[in-house]
Amino acid sequence: MAREAMKALEWLIRRFKYPTHYLLFSTVNWYRIHQFPVTAETLLFTFLPYHREPVYTRLIQIVSLPAHFTFLSQYKDPKSAQSLPPVPLALLTHNLARDPVFLETYLNYIHSRAEQHVLPTPATHKYLVLAGETILAMRQARVPEETIVSRIMPFVAAGLRVRGAPELQIACYSVLAILGCKRTLEVRVLDAAMEAIVLEWGDESLPSGILCISSLAYFKDDGGIPVPVKKAILAVKYVWLRGMVLTG
Repeated sequence: MAREAMKALEWLIRRFKYPTHYLLFSTVNWYRIHQFPVTAETLLFTFLPYHREPVYTRLIQIVSLPAHFTFLSQYKDPKSAQSLPPVPLALLTHNLARDPVFLETYLNYIHSRAEQHVLPTPATHKYLVLAGETILAMRQARVPEETIVSRIMPFVAAGLRVRGAPELQIACYSVLAILGCKRTLEVRVLDAAMEAIVLEWGDESLPSGILCISSLAYFKDDGGIPVPVKKAILAVKYVWLRGMVLTG
């Protein structure tokens, strides 16, 4: 599988011209693909931010689809694929919502790349979109809220702890807000989330972290903020940011 995936990547780079050729080289460089085991699954996840581009459809056609990607089999035949739209976001979120193992595999991929500091901006943005849409799709399918939280929350918590990845942290803040807006998260979970935010935030993620804490406090019946979180906010040098939460 690894040899086949590498041959597929080499073929794509030879086949497509600028600007797709540049996209391919940039993605390889961003993710440092050559430093990790290359499989069909990693390639399909790596190029997922470009699922609406012809290169993604062609990738589907020249690799053996892993079990969790068989929902894309309609794109395998080049002639049939010509009459299909580019891989739609709704197709991806539908399958992430209905297949917990696929969702876990994708979230693990994102987290592992973030820990290695090889998660580029397009992948982080796509993670936020897919995570948010998947949560909404599960809610529409009447998946119990505690089940949704159990599938998503561990990876959000892990994402908050990744140092040197402010874009991922900010994306996790947004996912937290989406999870919390139904007011079903337990108080201890909300408090733990707020404490995790202040423990790992940095200059880039701090403003978004403040907003997230404000939202999470609003989702609590008493609107309270844990003492350690208050102390961390009071230590923020920007007075106007402190005021967003402590006087909100």
